[in-house]
Amino acid sequence: MVAKSGTVGRELVDWLASNEQSRSFELGGQEFLGRSAEPTMESKVRLLRLVTMLNANPDVKIHIVGHSDKTSDPAADRTLSEARAGAIAHALKDGGISQARISFEGQGGQQPIGDNRTADGRARNERVSIALTRKR
Repeated sequence: MVAKSGTVGRELVDWLASNEQSRSFELGGQEFLGRSAEPTMESKVRLLRLVTMLNANPDVKIHIVGHSDKTSDPAADRTLSEARAGAIAHALKDGGISQARISFEGQGGQQPIGDNRTADGRARNERVSIALTRKR
């Protein structure tokens, strides 16, 4: 598979070609429409590529972790992050990935990568990360 240098797709392709057992990835970009679990069009395109890669590598399992920015309601943050991870898991399953290869969880706002005091930082925290592991 061909992927542009410096992209998550390139990182995935490189990992698949390596002997590394597992690797975590941040998908990047605006993944969801506002504070929702609805993937953006950009995210849907990335998911199609991910499905292609996973279908071509049936020995790879995927763990999806949903995140949100940190609001004053940790329960709402966790619920949103679980819904996001579940939406991605559902899209992968719809793409033909076996449910047995997919797991997911929500972390709410507990693992920020951006500053929750700024709009840009909060936007960076509204994301899904994935961990890929080769079956043994």
